[in-house]
Parts: sequence; structure tokens; C-alpha cells
Amino acid sequence: MNVSDAGANDDAASKLELPWPTSGGNVPVLIAAASQLARRCDDLLVVLGHRASRLESLLDESRPAKSIATIKADPDAPMYESFRVGLNHLAPSEQSIEAVVLHPGDHPVITDATAKAVEAAFRCDPTRAAMPAHDGRGGHPVIIPGTLFAALRAYSGEGGLRAYWRAHPDACRRVPVEDPWGRIDLDTAEAYREARQRWLGELNADHTPRA
Repeated sequence: MNVSDAGANDDAASKLELPWPTSGGNVPVLIAAASQLARRCDDLLVVLGHRASRLESLLDESRPAKSIATIKADPDAPMYESFRVGLNHLAPSEQSIEAVVLHPGDHPVITDATAKAVEAAFRCDPTRAAMPAHDGRGGHPVIIPGTLFAALRAYSGEGGLRAYWRAHPDACRRVPVEDPWGRIDLDTAEAYREARQRWLGELNADHTPRA
């Protein structure tokens, strides 16, 4: 499950179309993020807000996953509402869903080390969400068990998921990881340039899995 730009403004949506380096050449940021998830998830659900039609076209053209669905949320609503829209979409089949992996569309890198650490933590205790943490701060991707869906759907959404985890510390396990990519997003032009340059360096050094 990939929650994209719903809840963000139009400028934030446009960053999902920026070029991101991969071993096969540049792809839009959203496609890089979706491709990373596709390596680890059976199905992708992308919740779109601003520029939904354009981003849907990008996904249709690239087909980063064998099974991918897109739904639309109110682009002007808080980010948590896009997550709730995703959960509501899954409601008819949630009894058969062990967990979802929540990941923003503007986080184009998931390293194998972080993915494995978070999954291992979840497997140790599948009743709690598992979240990577770098320098004491939580990041993405987050594995959320199906047993939490009802509570998260009923949550008012005030303060977003961050506030929910703070209010329910036993519901989420933070997993220390060494790489910062789970915390790196592309909120500004400078952040994008710095992240892109950093990833190019890592690709060239071949120290991390390629997208």
C-alpha cells in the first residue's frame, strides 16, 4: 500500500514527477517509490490527490507492479484522511489481509537493510506496527497489522499517524536502522537536490540495493 500525495498541495504533487536516478536510468519519483514497494508487496494501492489523472497516467505507463490500483482522495484534506480512504477501500477484504506497508510517494528509496529490519521486527510481534527509526526519529516504510485497521479507521486523525503512535506507544515498535532514507523526503527543491546527489553517490559506490 502506497499513500501518495493526497493531503499535499499541488507543488508537492509535482515533485512526484521529478526525475530520480535508478540503475536503469531516471524515472519519476513516484515510480521509484512504487517500484521499491513492488519488490516487497503483493499488491499496491496508490491514494492520489492533486494531479491525480497525471500521476495515474505515469503509473499506467510504467506499471511498476503486477497488481496496482489507484483511488482518489480529497487533495485538500489532511494527510491522515488519505490513509483512512485507503483503509476504507480495503475494508471488504481486510479479514484476509495480514498487514499493509505504508509508504509516501515522495520517499523514493527503501534500502534492503531497512526493509529486512522492519519486516523482522514485525514477524517477531505481528500485533504491533513496525517502523524504522533513525537518530531517534520514526520514518518509512511502516508495516501496519490488520488488527489495527479498525482502531486507525476510527481515529479522529488529529495530529496524523504520528500523534496516534504517541498516544498508543504499545501499538508501534520503532526499529533502529543505520541509513537515513526512511526520514528523507523531498519537501523543498534543496532537499530534492541533496537527496538526489546523495543517492547518485550511493548508486555509483554500489553500497546499496539499486532501485
